[in-house]
Amino acid sequence: MKRLMSLAAFGLGYVLGARAGRERYDQLMRGMRRVRDDPRVQEQTHNVAEAARQQAPVVMEKVSDLAEAAKEQAPVVRDKVSDVAASAVRKVHPDSGDTTDREEATPFTEEPTRFGEETPRPEGLLPTSSS
Repeated sequence: MKRLMSLAAFGLGYVLGARAGRERYDQLMRGMRRVRDDPRVQEQTHNVAEAARQQAPVVMEKVSDLAEAAKEQAPVVRDKVSDVAASAVRKVHPDSGDTTDREEATPFTEEPTRFGEETPRPEGLLPTSSS
């Protein structure tokens, strides 16, 4: 199945990217129609479509189960991410103290600058331009 998909993708890429002109394009399209109209290819296409229809409910159930499991694990993952972030803040800012007593550790308190607003600059520390 993977080989067939790879071959189809290569063929489509070749047809779309070919610069051999209209004659070569028509030749490729005739070959594609010949393959598409072959009864063996049509039978296999029908078999694959039927197998996909039969497996759809099974796949849907598995996806649903995985989504439910992910939903149940979300709070646990969120807590672990918060713990890792708080630990990283303590490593970067060791004088910040223990953040486990706080309700939520927020390492970034500055509001983001909006487009078009001027960023505040410290006065007296940088040379000013004389222009």
